Amino acid sequence: MKADLYTKIVLTVIAVCLSYIVVRDLSLIDPAHAQGNRTMPVDIVAIAGNRLITTSNIEALEPALPVRVRR
Repeated sequence: MKADLYTKIVLTVIAVCLSYIVVRDLSLIDPAHAQGNRTMPVDIVAIAGNRLITTSNIEALEPALPVRVRR
């Protein structure tokens, strides 16, 4: 009786481990890959609806954007 219970437990543990080995390498979602070594230029035109560059203030641009820190 005890040997039968022991055998069932050991076989169940082996089955669970084998199932884990099979399932861990399955991928339900395809991995994302980069499309080459190119960089994409990004131009910030507006922040929160406020345009950064207009024809009237293009000469008065500062090198940094204003940042508000909230606590």
